[in-house]
Amino acid sequence: VNTIMSTLKAKEVIKEKGMTIEEVASRMGITKGSLSAALSGNPTVIYLTRVADAIDCDIRDLFR
Repeated sequence: VNTIMSTLKAKEVIKEKGMTIEEVASRMGITKGSLSAALSGNPTVIYLTRVADAIDCDIRDLFR
């Protein structure tokens, strides 16, 4: 059985975009701690969509 796993790489993509967690959190109207905790945990698709919008990318770009 072949299983393809995607890993959430949002923090890496944020860095590649030249932004910080704090900047993205500010754009989302939330705290840096809230964003960091969510990305380290199990964020919802809706939450990840908000992250993608804040950094101007497609949600699929957050996974690799």
